[in-house]
Amino acid sequence: MPSHAVLLRGVRPPEVAARARRVLDLGFDGVGLEDPLHHRSWEALREALPRRALLSVRLFLPYPRALREDQPCPFAMGSLDAGERRDAIQQGTETILFADRHRIPLVRVDPILLEATAPPEAALERRRRLDAYRLVLARLLDAADRYQRTLAVTPGGAAGEAPSPAELAVFFREFAGAPLEAWPDTLRLRAHEAGGRADPWVLLEGKAAAVTLRDSSGDLEPAALGAGLMDWESLRPRLESCPLWMADPETPGGGFDPEAAARLVEGLAKAPEPKGPQRGLFLP
Repeated sequence: MPSHAVLLRGVRPPEVAARARRVLDLGFDGVGLEDPLHHRSWEALREALPRRALLSVRLFLPYPRALREDQPCPFAMGSLDAGERRDAIQQGTETILFADRHRIPLVRVDPILLEATAPPEAALERRRRLDAYRLVLARLLDAADRYQRTLAVTPGGAAGEAPSPAELAVFFREFAGAPLEAWPDTLRLRAHEAGGRADPWVLLEGKAAAVTLRDSSGDLEPAALGAGLMDWESLRPRLESCPLWMADPETPGGGFDPEAAARLVEGLAKAPEPKGPQRGLFLP
């Protein structure tokens, strides 16, 4: 049976600790630490969460102490600048060490965003950025292997994100034997399918360490969980093969609704209603 958890972002310290307690009070198994997470928020969370409740952390978290709380994440996979790649390797390794210290099994890696939109510039940028991504990924996989952590890559959904599910499948072959898994995102994969591309779940079969549960509006924008158009019933067989369900309780207006996440997860975890006439020991 999958574990059930909630993504937790580092709002102001008193609030993030209250959110963590609220999630655990709802019966979730734990949380995944998400962007942003500055050190003050982490210290507040550390006091509020039992160690067993830390199930994942996003790459590059927690941010360095020197980073101001109004600054965005300065690190990225796939930079064409050698110095920025060194910084990404250094901070990514810090996240792996953090995961080791706190016994967090999974380090989630976001897709990168591409800038060019028109061919041939888009194809050239994609190739160059994926080559840079591969260099950083290889170094981080070495560190993850040493500390027995798993890097779980979220494949992109839109055309301007990389790696795609197919490109991630290539990485699985290239880095066979390394601690590399997939972390699909239901909203991103819906966008991928809407683009008329191959079934992403087939490409990731047997390699998903976790899945992010996010709902979708009609224009493929995020919607509050349970209030969008995601066909959860058709997704259920895919989700059952993922050992960790990580619900995203953030609402489009920036709210936090773990109760909606709990209702969705509870409904998905129940056995589907049987269809058609049923016969058995006590039925004619």
